[in-house]
Amino acid sequence: MKDFLAFFVLSFIVCYLVVAFGLSNAWVLIALLAVILGALLTALFSLERKAEALEKRLAVLETKEKEAAESAPPEPEV
Repeated sequence: MKDFLAFFVLSFIVCYLVVAFGLSNAWVLIALLAVILGALLTALFSLERKAEALEKRLAVLETKEKEAAESAPPEPEV
């Protein structure tokens, strides 16, 4: 939620600056655009954090797999 509020405020400011020079008194439009951008950016960064967590888990699993393969006794040749 904290991320959403930060992106909402940032989006609100950016939208205001863009619209202020083209439209006058369009607060509803600015707020709507800021909500949409804030939600999209929040979802994007949430997905990025999940991907990073999965990469860390994968690295741990690869390390465990390598350790298990090294500690296993050698397979007899037939």
